[in-house]
Amino acid sequence: MKITEKNLTTLSHVREILLEREKLAIDGEPMTDDQKKLLNYANKFSKLSVRDTKELQKKLKEVNGYLSDAQIVKITDMLPKNIDEVRAIFSKDEKFNYNTDELKQILDCVALYM
Repeated sequence: MKITEKNLTTLSHVREILLEREKLAIDGEPMTDDQKKLLNYANKFSKLSVRDTKELQKKLKEVNGYLSDAQIVKITDMLPKNIDEVRAIFSKDEKFNYNTDELKQILDCVALYM
Protein backbone atom coordinates (compact mmCIF):
# COMPACT_ATOMS: atom_id res chain seq x y z
CA MET A 1 0.00 0.00 0.00
CA LYS A 2 1.36 3.41 -0.97
CA ILE A 3 0.76 6.43 1.26
CA THR A 4 -0.42 9.33 -0.89
CA GLU A 5 -1.13 11.87 1.84
CA LYS A 6 -1.18 12.28 5.60
CA ASN A 7 -4.04 13.81 7.58
CA LEU A 8 -4.86 14.07 11.25
CA THR A 9 -7.93 12.04 12.06
CA THR A 10 -9.82 10.93 15.11
CA LEU A 11 -10.18 7.40 16.37
CA SER A 12 -13.92 7.48 15.64
CA HIS A 13 -13.19 8.31 12.00
CA VAL A 14 -10.62 5.51 11.83
CA ARG A 15 -13.26 3.15 13.22
CA GLU A 16 -15.76 4.26 10.56
CA ILE A 17 -13.22 3.73 7.76
CA LEU A 18 -12.28 0.27 9.03
CA LEU A 19 -15.92 -0.77 9.46
CA GLU A 20 -16.47 0.10 5.80
CA ARG A 21 -13.32 -1.84 4.94
CA GLU A 22 -14.64 -4.79 6.94
CA LYS A 23 -17.87 -4.77 4.90
CA LEU A 24 -15.84 -4.83 1.70
CA ALA A 25 -13.75 -7.70 3.06
CA ILE A 26 -16.84 -9.87 3.21
CA ASP A 27 -17.27 -9.54 -0.56
CA GLY A 28 -13.64 -9.61 -1.60
CA GLU A 29 -10.18 -8.99 -0.26
CA PRO A 30 -9.89 -9.80 3.46
CA MET A 31 -8.69 -7.29 6.03
CA THR A 32 -5.04 -7.49 7.00
CA ASP A 33 -4.07 -8.48 10.53
CA ASP A 34 -3.01 -4.89 11.22
CA GLN A 35 -6.40 -3.59 10.07
CA LYS A 36 -8.18 -6.12 12.29
CA LYS A 37 -6.07 -5.12 15.31
CA LEU A 38 -6.65 -1.43 14.66
CA LEU A 39 -10.40 -1.98 14.29
CA ASN A 40 -10.44 -3.88 17.58
CA TYR A 41 -8.54 -1.02 19.24
CA ALA A 42 -10.82 1.62 17.71
CA ASN A 43 -13.94 -0.27 18.82
CA LYS A 44 -12.56 -0.54 22.33
CA PHE A 45 -11.36 3.04 22.83
CA SER A 46 -13.38 5.26 20.50
CA LYS A 47 -16.05 6.89 22.63
CA LEU A 48 -17.97 9.15 20.24
CA SER A 49 -19.68 8.79 16.90
CA VAL A 50 -18.12 10.54 13.93
CA ARG A 51 -20.98 13.05 13.99
CA ASP A 52 -20.46 13.89 17.67
CA THR A 53 -16.71 14.08 17.14
CA LYS A 54 -17.15 16.63 14.34
CA GLU A 55 -19.56 18.67 16.47
CA LEU A 56 -17.15 18.66 19.42
CA GLN A 57 -14.27 19.68 17.16
CA LYS A 58 -16.34 22.59 15.85
CA LYS A 59 -17.21 23.72 19.39
CA LEU A 60 -13.58 23.52 20.49
CA LYS A 61 -12.53 25.70 17.55
CA GLU A 62 -15.20 28.25 18.47
CA VAL A 63 -14.35 28.33 22.16
CA ASN A 64 -10.65 28.68 21.75
CA GLY A 65 -9.49 29.88 18.34
CA TYR A 66 -5.86 28.94 18.88
CA LEU A 67 -6.10 25.24 19.62
CA SER A 68 -4.15 23.34 16.99
CA ASP A 69 -5.80 20.62 14.93
CA ALA A 70 -3.58 18.05 16.67
CA GLN A 71 -4.72 19.26 20.10
CA ILE A 72 -8.37 19.15 19.04
CA VAL A 73 -7.98 15.58 17.75
CA LYS A 74 -6.35 14.51 21.03
CA ILE A 75 -9.10 16.15 23.08
CA THR A 76 -11.86 14.48 21.06
CA ASP A 77 -10.14 11.09 21.28
CA MET A 78 -9.28 11.26 24.99
CA LEU A 79 -12.31 13.22 26.29
CA PRO A 80 -10.53 14.60 29.36
CA LYS A 81 -12.57 14.66 32.56
CA ASN A 82 -10.58 17.22 34.54
CA ILE A 83 -8.09 20.04 34.16
CA ASP A 84 -5.11 17.79 34.89
CA GLU A 85 -6.05 15.52 31.97
CA VAL A 86 -6.31 18.56 29.67
CA ARG A 87 -2.91 19.74 30.86
CA ALA A 88 -1.50 16.27 30.12
CA ILE A 89 -2.69 16.60 26.52
CA PHE A 90 -0.82 19.90 26.23
CA SER A 91 2.23 18.80 28.24
CA LYS A 92 4.54 18.43 25.24
CA ASP A 93 3.37 21.66 23.66
CA GLU A 94 6.06 24.29 24.10
CA LYS A 95 3.49 27.03 23.47
CA PHE A 96 1.24 25.87 26.31
CA ASN A 97 -0.05 29.01 27.96
CA TYR A 98 -3.72 28.35 28.65
CA ASN A 99 -5.19 29.70 31.84
CA THR A 100 -7.58 27.80 34.10
CA ASP A 101 -10.66 29.49 32.60
CA GLU A 102 -9.68 28.39 29.09
CA LEU A 103 -9.10 24.84 30.31
CA LYS A 104 -12.53 24.89 31.97
CA GLN A 105 -14.09 26.01 28.68
CA ILE A 106 -12.51 23.01 26.99
CA LEU A 107 -13.89 20.72 29.70
CA ASP A 108 -17.35 22.30 29.36
CA CYS A 109 -17.34 21.46 25.65
CA VAL A 110 -16.25 17.89 26.31
CA ALA A 111 -18.89 17.47 29.04
CA LEU A 112 -21.63 18.04 26.45
CA TYR A 113 -20.64 14.73 24.83
CA MET A 114 -20.02 12.56 27.88
